[in-house]
Amino acid sequence: MPAALILNASQAEAVYSAMCALNNVYAVIHEIEMEDGRRLRTAPDGSYVLTMRDGHGQRIVEAYPTQNAFATAYGLLPREPVAEVAENFVFMLRKQPNGDRWPVGTKLYA
Repeated sequence: MPAALILNASQAEAVYSAMCALNNVYAVIHEIEMEDGRRLRTAPDGSYVLTMRDGHGQRIVEAYPTQNAFATAYGLLPREPVAEVAENFVFMLRKQPNGDRWPVGTKLYA
């Protein structure tokens, strides 16, 4: 997880866990404010917006269009396999999440 993100690893895990628990009862987070002033809210369009103030009073903002985007940014999703072993050990590469083929020379990690 990059150091420049607003939440630390344990905060991100707690927030994501809350998001997942609320999904089970068809609810979403409206707003969470942490003791140190970091705040997460759900915008009217369903995106997630994190805010905090730095040491100089400047507002720092992170925005994620989906819960999945939040989890990906904080490294909370398991890595999906990029290849499957088929009969005769031929590797069948999966397409990118957006459906595009991988560009030639792309390094794929398992």
